[in-house]
Amino acid sequence: MITTWQQQAATAGALAQKIRDDDARMASEHFRLTEFKCKCGCSKVYVVPQLLEIVEAVRKAVKLPLTISSGYRCVAHNDAMPGTAEQSKHCLGCAADIGIPSNLLNAAVMLEAAEIAVTAVHGGWHYYAAQRFIHVDCWPWPKDRRW
Repeated sequence: MITTWQQQAATAGALAQKIRDDDARMASEHFRLTEFKCKCGCSKVYVVPQLLEIVEAVRKAVKLPLTISSGYRCVAHNDAMPGTAEQSKHCLGCAADIGIPSNLLNAAVMLEAAEIAVTAVHGGWHYYAAQRFIHVDCWPWPKDRRW
């Protein structure tokens, strides 16, 4: 039986576009579309507008350039990665992992920015202290989540 997540992932996969590494299109004011593409080599990208709102809000709050370490993931890439959620929001274009800039010594600033950003869009976030990144996600969940 096909689950709702599988249907959503299939839809996102069908909507995902293949892009070149030198594609200069901007996904939002501060982020290029290439920053969100799958890292497996399939060159596909899909990102929902609500996610862009979150990453832009975080970036504006910390007033520093940010790096998207993981955006869209095709299902095959997600399945091949150890420790990832089986039904990852990355496969729906609804999640991003944002690296904490090395010149931002106080990670609390980034956490506060993530809290403000996801609350505005009703998303979720989690801080991975050892890896120095914050996972943010949005839609289709109706309430804010932290874990």
